[in-house]
Amino acid sequence: LGDLAGARREATRALEHLAGRGGPFLLAPLALLVQALTEQGEYATAALHLHPTLPGEPYSTVHALAFLRARGRYYLATGRPQAALEEFLEAGRAAGRWATDQPELLPWRTDAAEALLLLGRPGEAQALVADQLALPAAAGARARGVTLRLSAATAEPRRRVELLVGAVDELRDYGDRLELARALADLGSALRLNGEGTRAGTITRRAWQLAGDCGAVPLRERIRPVDGPERAARPVRHRDTARLSGSEERVAALAAQGHTNREIAVKLFVSPSTVERHLTCVYRKLGIARRQDLPSDLRTRTFEQAGH
Repeated sequence: LGDLAGARREATRALEHLAGRGGPFLLAPLALLVQALTEQGEYATAALHLHPTLPGEPYSTVHALAFLRARGRYYLATGRPQAALEEFLEAGRAAGRWATDQPELLPWRTDAAEALLLLGRPGEAQALVADQLALPAAAGARARGVTLRLSAATAEPRRRVELLVGAVDELRDYGDRLELARALADLGSALRLNGEGTRAGTITRRAWQLAGDCGAVPLRERIRPVDGPERAARPVRHRDTARLSGSEERVAALAAQGHTNREIAVKLFVSPSTVERHLTCVYRKLGIARRQDLPSDLRTRTFEQAGH
């Protein structure tokens, strides 16, 4: 339901009750605790629980599935998409072996798709999302909502709004405020790219409020509401971008397409500070103050390889 504080509290209570006698089952509440801490941005505390010492072979039981996913979500949130991908794929393989591949309980395909997008492998991400949409077990509102959101990330621009509206409807009906905040944030970005600034601003502010209600600090910080209906992207003459260096143009294009600084850094194999420095130069050369004012033609720029 998006109650991160409540999930963290109850997971902690469960661990206290199981202290000294939980065995492999401890991985179940540990998974919930790691996931809640990660979504709250408490990365240092979450890291303390990533490699628990448990008796026997805990990773050979079904309780390991949720824990592998939680560890993958931690790696994804802390800028390690390759490590995250490995955790998600291992969870998927184990779920297949144990005949427990249920997207409502373990949406490893969409998790892996998120990691693949950050790694610059959209084709593979799209294939996983399509696989999940085709599963009868993915017909539940939450699984379908998350799958539609990730499907929009790999879709043609004209299809994104339609898919995201579907995702929002599914997640609102289910009641998962955290996933709903993510879907609304993506919908706001898609609408802004389509020039619907007023509607985008309203939806983005709702996403920001929801993330705050959930206590999802990192998500809330990534969602930046735009004040007023007239704050949509201001067109800049195409020739202005000729003043940009190759690196600056690549960073500016990805920023115009809605990527965060962290995502741009991963895609271009540079540090977030380098991204910030390039954007500062871009703003100065183009005479603008923020990424919403980047030239609209940058949104369609693609580059086969970072560094070329």
